[in-house]
Amino acid sequence: MQQIKGNIYLTQFSIAVQDQFVYFPYSIGCVWAYAEQVGTVERSQLGGLFFVKEPIEKIILKFYNPKLVGFSNYMWNEAYNDTLAKEIKARWPECIIMYGGPQVPDKITDWHDEHEFVDICVHQEGEITFNDIVSGKAYADIAGITYNKNSNWTQTGPSERIIHLEEIQSPYLSGLFDNMAQKGYSINAIVETDRGCPYKCTFCDWGGTTFSKVKKFDLDRVFGEIEWAGKNKVEMLNSSNANFGIFKQRDSAIVDKIIEVKQKYGYPKLFETSWAKNSNKDVLELAMRLDKEGLLRKFGVSVQSMDDQVLTNIKRSNMKINHMDEILAEAKEHNIAVMVETIVGLPGETFETYTNNYLGLLKHTNVSVDSYPLSLLNNSEMFFPEYVEEHKIEWKWVDNSFGEHNIEERDRQVVATLTMPAHEMKRVWQWIWCIRLGHMLGITFDIVNCLIAETKITYKKFYEDWLQYIQTSFNILNEQFTKSNQYLREHKYNHYLYHYDFIGEMCDTRRDELTKDLGYFMETYYPEVDNTKYCSIFDMYYYNPNVQYPITKDGYYVEHPGIGSMNNLASFVGLTRKKQGWRCKVQKT
Repeated sequence: MQQIKGNIYLTQFSIAVQDQFVYFPYSIGCVWAYAEQVGTVERSQLGGLFFVKEPIEKIILKFYNPKLVGFSNYMWNEAYNDTLAKEIKARWPECIIMYGGPQVPDKITDWHDEHEFVDICVHQEGEITFNDIVSGKAYADIAGITYNKNSNWTQTGPSERIIHLEEIQSPYLSGLFDNMAQKGYSINAIVETDRGCPYKCTFCDWGGTTFSKVKKFDLDRVFGEIEWAGKNKVEMLNSSNANFGIFKQRDSAIVDKIIEVKQKYGYPKLFETSWAKNSNKDVLELAMRLDKEGLLRKFGVSVQSMDDQVLTNIKRSNMKINHMDEILAEAKEHNIAVMVETIVGLPGETFETYTNNYLGLLKHTNVSVDSYPLSLLNNSEMFFPEYVEEHKIEWKWVDNSFGEHNIEERDRQVVATLTMPAHEMKRVWQWIWCIRLGHMLGITFDIVNCLIAETKITYKKFYEDWLQYIQTSFNILNEQFTKSNQYLREHKYNHYLYHYDFIGEMCDTRRDELTKDLGYFMETYYPEVDNTKYCSIFDMYYYNPNVQYPITKDGYYVEHPGIGSMNNLASFVGLTRKKQGWRCKVQKT
């Protein structure tokens, strides 16, 4: 084979809704920067780096005589990539189509039969492998690939991991992204401070034998990228680390640099990461420093499950559940908003274990809970046939897209397990929907906490009553619950959980109906309390878009931070206890 001399295009399309949430294409930037650094390619060969989804018919016009097009495949762009790649292959049959990224199977499977238009698949790290491909090295001599020759797929041996990460040139510092920084839309930046994960959770393909050893990038490179982000007015900096904070002194220095750059340029405005899974006081201290500078939206705690047997089943030995209450309490003491992340349907989880552990978090008023459906990833242990059989895992292809350019992105969503059959799975999601509406979005937040303070009631009893009422009433709450269940019937759990666009209507034009519905609920289940008082609590504490805050009412001074219209769902997604975007601050006058 000969070295590729013509036009090369690389793509890494962001998960984006109306192009409002996009990232610099870091992964493909790294593979190009490395090949350019060693002299295999020249900048003039780079036809384009694509990262913003557009209609296929529009984006195809931006290609000119491509010799190679590389695609970085993720759950949110796989179908879009397939559609574009097929069109490229049809127009330019000799063009090499190269796939990489986590959605490419590490072993030859039925997937390859469905991707005859792909010429070569890159597994694991792509920098050296991409360089070998464009240099003209024979495919059979390149480690870590699967290649397609005359509809016959051949897999080579595994590639060796890159030991010295300083060999990889930064796409930011090389100037590769300079002309992308000011394009009229907000772009977020990924910074990779280390690579690898020491854990081997069965639902994830991040760790495993190949990447269980964490390798570190040089701090000068990391600091330089943070400085670049500040200079180029990057809104949000996202560390791609699997466990940020695991290296105490090093990650503390990185936090110092982020704060320094924010103070110097006013950017980045936010920092997000996947925090060290076994969160401790050292990790929390980093979050506190970021929060003080306004850089922290939430402190994410990725517990996934709080049941010991479930954690054993998924090989999540890094979690220490008995430390959770201590960390959450300390976060509350320092006014840190916490988002606890869980996965619904993990092997061993039942309706009782999931809901009881969820309820146990509610005593921490600074905590929100995010519930994610369980997806089977191509290269995860959980998708191995023997694991699926052991835990009786059932899954369905589910449309997990949001209507982007009419291309459906599919996801293998778990719909049943041995310990959570299909009817229980449905029951869990209905319970989550109701408690998220009531507690996490604040309709019942102050009501239930006042009720607990005055009576012997528990969160468990209150939200059992709340769920039963919503399911059986014929008022506004039941109306919305019934509408939302269309997503549940199609197993679109993400769509189901975030279907709260009716909140604006309920709190605006139909606020009186909602107040009456709450009154009926309290009268039905708690006739012994002062119903008028508890409806007044809702009216006082819950944001009313028709009111100009602050106000004085019934001897109370009421303030609200302001989040715009309640009809804007984005105002709700990711809201935290600290921000209290839907709650008012009430003080006696």
